[in-house]
Order: sequence, then structure tokens, then C-alpha cells
Amino acid sequence: MTLSFAIESLRRRIVLILITALVVTGAGVALGMAWPKTYTSSAQILLGLDLAGSDIDPQSGNQYLNDRVATYSALVSADEVIAPVAEAAGLTPEELRQRVSVSIVPDTVVLEVSVSGSTPQEAVDLANAVSRRYESQVSSLNVQTGGPKMLPTQLASPQPASSPDQLHGSLLVAVSAIAGLIIGVLLALLLGLREAARAKHADDGDYQPATAGDPDPASSRPDSP
Repeated sequence: MTLSFAIESLRRRIVLILITALVVTGAGVALGMAWPKTYTSSAQILLGLDLAGSDIDPQSGNQYLNDRVATYSALVSADEVIAPVAEAAGLTPEELRQRVSVSIVPDTVVLEVSVSGSTPQEAVDLANAVSRRYESQVSSLNVQTGGPKMLPTQLASPQPASSPDQLHGSLLVAVSAIAGLIIGVLLALLLGLREAARAKHADDGDYQPATAGDPDPASSRPDSP
């Protein structure tokens, strides 16, 4: 299949390509509208140290936190935090863990804990529960290991999301549109190849070379009077 053949096949079947793309995209839109809606709520937690009675100065304390903020952020997904909250919410630990994400606010020791739910209120309740459980666990962590006591503080209560997350639905529509276009192009090329094969077969059928046993057409004509 040459490039010119492919371009001609696509040009002649542009309507087919567009209809296929529209049908597949429409199916993606319908599926996206039926996709379960999720809402996300976030809580910010400031990591701090209780330096009372400690020989650690504030500057060293800040350096201590900066060096360990990534480690402390990973504890949000620890079983000690996730399991009790999941049990109270009627979820498995793995189900809740998949709903939880944590990020570090750049150049700070503030963690942003985001939790998704099927309703705005569920997202808020889960974000509150996870952040409170995290604060409790981290506050006792260094006491057990002999380090300075952590003082994580929730900066603000999680707020309900005003609208559902649109990422999955939008992504589904985009993928459907691309897939529909690709399917349309492939159909057009396949139909072009099929048409070319039929034309070649028809040409081969019209041309029947004479074999050794066939009479000579010239000799079979009657003599002129």
C-alpha cells in the first residue's frame, strides 16, 4: 500500500471516518456521564516540634523537620493511620488508601492530605478522620523513639468540594475521540484495500491467455468467398 493510495482511500471515505469518530466519541460521552462521581476534600497539616525542655534550638528544629518532612508525609498511608479510619467508614484499608493522596506544600513543612468520596460530605469526613488519626500517630512517634515530640497541627478544617472531579470523565471523552478517529481511518484503509483487491480480481478474470490446446481464433474464421 503506497502513500498515495492511502491518501486517496481516506479522501474518498472522509464521511465514514467522521461518522465513526462521532459515534465512538458519543459512546465515550455517555459512559463519562454514567461514570461514578467523586468529590475531593483536603486538609493541611503543619508539622511542628515541641522544644520545651529540649536542648534543640529553633533553627536546628526547623532543619530537623525539613530533613524528615518526606518521611513524615509517607506515614499518612501507613496501616496505623489508614486501618482504623477504614474500619469506621466501612471500607477496606486498601480501598481507603487508594482514595488518599498527600503532597508537601513547596518550601514548607506543611502536608496537604486529600481524600476522595462519593459525596462532598463523605470526602470531608474522611479527610478529617485521616488527618486527626495522623496527628495522633505522629505526636506519639518520637516519644517512643526518644526524639523531640512532634506537634502536627491541622491548619484549617477540610471544605467540601463544590463540584465532582472531572478528570476521569474528560479523559474518557478524549480517549474515545482519538480511538474513534483511529478506527475510522483503519476502516477506510481496509475498505480501500478490499476495493483494490476486487478490481484486480476482476481484471484478472477478463484476461484469459490462450493455451496450447485452444484453437487459433484466426484459423477458425470462415474463408472469404
